[in-house]
Amino acid sequence: MKKFIAILMAIMIVIMSISSASAAVVSTADEISASIKVGDVDGSGKITIDDATALQKYLANISNKTFYKSKADYNYDGKISIDDVSMLQKSLADMIVEYSNGYYEVDRKNKKCNLINYHGTSSSVTIPSTVNGCNVTEIMSYSFQNNSSIVTITVPNTVIKINDYAFYNCKNLTKMIYKNKNMKWGYSFVECPKFQSMTLG
Repeated sequence: MKKFIAILMAIMIVIMSISSASAAVVSTADEISASIKVGDVDGSGKITIDDATALQKYLANISNKTFYKSKADYNYDGKISIDDVSMLQKSLADMIVEYSNGYYEVDRKNKKCNLINYHGTSSSVTIPSTVNGCNVTEIMSYSFQNNSSIVTITVPNTVIKINDYAFYNCKNLTKMIYKNKNMKWGYSFVECPKFQSMTLG
């Protein structure tokens, strides 16, 4: 009987340890260093495929040795989702480049780039003229859509066209400064109620 009770207790301890482990699926680091960049979720000091893996594990409720949750919202949309994993992977493939005012997603064609997406919260945004050695020549439709942070946008002289709806629903956008006098645009500022001026500068 004593042997049976001992075995039963051992089984119960194993069950309790398993349920305890699954309850603490995600290990989140308590102290966040200001020097750690967004995307560097494992705190290694650089963004690698390991960060994308750690983020996938977090979303699947699988524990990570170290996981900086505050660094996981890579696309700045206020939530942690598979979109952040996708953006991290694109960044590692040089499809997304980080600048001081946000992240730019580009579609490369030879030595030219089309800007297809912007992620950032700056009020004043200067689009880079080159991304990883290729000239930014077009701003594609919906690249900046629903961004409520931008007030002023500066477009470099490499850009020859801003496509329709590029700044769709940018509620606080008031001004654009552009450098190329031959640049073309159409219905690029639809649903931008505060938009007032375009200046060649």
